Amino acid sequence: MTQDAASEPGLGRAHVRAWSLVVLALVAAALFLASTFAPPAPEAPVVRVLEARVLDVSAPDRDARTISLPLHWDIEAPGRDARLALRLRFAVPPHELGTQGANRPWALLIPRLGQDWQLSLNGRVLTGRGEWAATRGDDAATWKPRRPVWVELPSSELRADNELVIALNAKAGQRSGLAAPWVGPAELLLPTWSREEAMRVTLPQAATLLSLIVAALCALIWTQHHDPVYAWAGLGELIWAMRLVDTWWEYAWLPSGAAASFTLLLFWCWGVALFGTVDALWDGQRSRVERRLHWALIGAGPPLLGLAWGLHNMWPVVLWMLLSVLFWGGLNLRMWHDTWRSPTLARWLVCAALSLTLVAIARDIYAGRVAVALYDETAWNKHAAVGFALSMLGVVGYRFAQAREALLSINRNMAERLAARERELGESFAQMARVQQTAAVAEERNRILRDIHDGAGAHLIAAIHQVESGRGSTDELLSTLRGSLDQLRLSIDAVNLPAGDLMAVLSSMRFRLARRLDLAGIALRWRVDELPLLPGLHAPEMRHLQFILLELISNAIQHSRCTTLRVSATVQGDGLVLELEDDGIGIQASGGNGLRNVSERATAIGAVLQWPQVERGTRVTLRLKVGPTANPGST
Repeated sequence: MTQDAASEPGLGRAHVRAWSLVVLALVAAALFLASTFAPPAPEAPVVRVLEARVLDVSAPDRDARTISLPLHWDIEAPGRDARLALRLRFAVPPHELGTQGANRPWALLIPRLGQDWQLSLNGRVLTGRGEWAATRGDDAATWKPRRPVWVELPSSELRADNELVIALNAKAGQRSGLAAPWVGPAELLLPTWSREEAMRVTLPQAATLLSLIVAALCALIWTQHHDPVYAWAGLGELIWAMRLVDTWWEYAWLPSGAAASFTLLLFWCWGVALFGTVDALWDGQRSRVERRLHWALIGAGPPLLGLAWGLHNMWPVVLWMLLSVLFWGGLNLRMWHDTWRSPTLARWLVCAALSLTLVAIARDIYAGRVAVALYDETAWNKHAAVGFALSMLGVVGYRFAQAREALLSINRNMAERLAARERELGESFAQMARVQQTAAVAEERNRILRDIHDGAGAHLIAAIHQVESGRGSTDELLSTLRGSLDQLRLSIDAVNLPAGDLMAVLSSMRFRLARRLDLAGIALRWRVDELPLLPGLHAPEMRHLQFILLELISNAIQHSRCTTLRVSATVQGDGLVLELEDDGIGIQASGGNGLRNVSERATAIGAVLQWPQVERGTRVTLRLKVGPTANPGST
């Protein structure tokens, strides 16, 4: 994540800065409005009790005194526990009393009340929490002061002038006190209660779910990529979810002191995870001074917490938190400076989230330890820390967009390279095709010349010798010349023979040699079945087969002295059998160059050539393998 913004896909440095500042401004505005917005004051006859008479039960010699609400006990009496009795008075209009107001119940709303307390109206105990709840047989668990108190007031107990007594067990360091209560018809107080419930409970619960989702997402990505950013961020979000998980229960599962210590411990652990996230996001470029200050503050946390509990005074913890805010404020300024010089969207988001959180924490320290008027306000940091979850979602989305853009770029490059390679291969293939075509033409030309030389040429040379020697008769000379002509014609026919079509070879042979057979006085007996195509016989094999048949028929014409030549072609099982048989004087299977050439050509095409013994004449059998698709018929 240290790459310059100029190298980020689709994002220039100015765009990153501009959009990040816009996001920061929007989030800050939303946080401010969410934390300060309040619905209009309820209409009459709702009243807000702003004064109370307080009596310190633990010091009965002190006179009761009038105080203004809210009451913040840690500011009113730092480091001291006390049992207080607060008397508040409120009036009910006459038309809300008796049967006239029976259908309009009244309620009491206290935005914040802590810790153990009991409510009494006109001398009747209504409800209580903590140790007072235990005396009444109710749940003795610690009440969480962050939840607003809502109590339905019995209409039978309401008078024109009412006294509400709140017995309060105020404990040092735990934000004990009383916010100014609202008293009035329940239907008019419900909007205020809904707003308080949402800000104190519902929104923190939503933040818990968001933090858990982000923690799970970071853990899942970390298992795939092992990036320390996701490990630290996921740990931080998990810790923050634990920090807010107590909003899901009405009562704390720990005593109030232990719960406060546990919350501070989680805050301490969250600081460790936060620094790890920042350090990993900056690729470990934080200075040695920053690291030492961070670990010094981390190490000072537990001792100062112990000192605070020993002194019954929270100022050591407040001092530690102030020092932490100062450290993180300085670190945040350094982070902004580094991000401005080398901006990335991820850095902008984290810097903005950290700034918001620091402002919220500083405000909460001020509200919790200095400003009495803000006692009933909810803590900002619970909402501001959501910015970290959103920033991590932004980092994940941004990195996903980067990865997607990189993959698309790789795909485009691969597609361009493949297209170029295909063009090169196409050109090479075309060139090879041209070369092969030229070679095939040359090879065919050479074959024709060779066939003419070996066939027609040999017969012409024999005719020349016959003429020159004067020993050959006219019939012999004509036979030699006709053989030469047949060789020439068959060489021409071989150019257009269909591949694997044995019937075309036989038909061409019959057409070309029929006249020679007639002139030689040989009767042709022709029996050829409907033959299948032989896929293995291409042009070279077809020529071999043509010259095998020509050699065998020519031998029968010239040497056998036969009167009948029988030619048959049949399909037998998975083979094709060509058979030539004459009734002449017979020949020796091993004699002569012609028969040796026939055997060599048969071997070249994978055929089996045999000369079975017969009583008279010569029989030659040629066996070829065919496929299983043969469907023989007879012609």
